[in-house]
Amino acid sequence: MLNVFGKELGLVCKSTKSGHLIRSGNKEKRLQFCNSMLELKNRMDSVLYCRILENFYIPFAKNVYHNHARLMQDNDPKHTHKYTRDRLEDWNIRCIDWFPESPDLNPIEKVWYQLKHYLRSEYKPTTKEELMDGIRHFWKTFITVNQCRRYVGHIQKVMTIVQSVNGDHSGE
Repeated sequence: MLNVFGKELGLVCKSTKSGHLIRSGNKEKRLQFCNSMLELKNRMDSVLYCRILENFYIPFAKNVYHNHARLMQDNDPKHTHKYTRDRLEDWNIRCIDWFPESPDLNPIEKVWYQLKHYLRSEYKPTTKEELMDGIRHFWKTFITVNQCRRYVGHIQKVMTIVQSVNGDHSGE
């Protein structure tokens, strides 16, 4: 499917392990989206989460994947809240069932860890504005295509370890 829609998205898949490359024009669009999300004044709750899904995820999934996408959510309360579950059902969004206590199998958890470490040990913001600037700097500077490839590629190794320890934590 990537071959069919790749040009529309600006994505190129080198292999199943390497992930996607993002053209500079699309990087700017992604950055604008993230900036607008960072500047939200309200705390994220189920209603706001659903508004984001409705305004961004649904059009993207429809346009790019012709409604054949599946949404991966962890067990965050806003993901499992009745309001969210009802909206997902109303919108016919198919989700991947995710299990609790599995950060080692979720590549975004590595990113959150790296971001928190950077903010606490290097950037050390003291105001909300500095925090916003630090987050933007982190995303522009430290999260590279190669870094994403490593995180996604690492999942296969972790799954093998989880199998060998009968479902226990991988230590990764």
